[in-house]
Amino acid sequence: MLKNLLARRDDVLWLNGDEQDVRNLFENVSSTMLKTIIGKKSVVVIDERIH
Repeated sequence: MLKNLLARRDDVLWLNGDEQDVRNLFENVSSTMLKTIIGKKSVVVIDERIH
């Protein structure tokens, strides 16, 4: 549902929290690195499937 609401926006960063490389990005991240990852996006979505 959220994906449908935000699908047309180009200022959304979608990350898949089930992916190991995405989880590794946030393990010891600094604010400078977060700014680099997020860039000019207004919305960040970390999608993680609940088991």
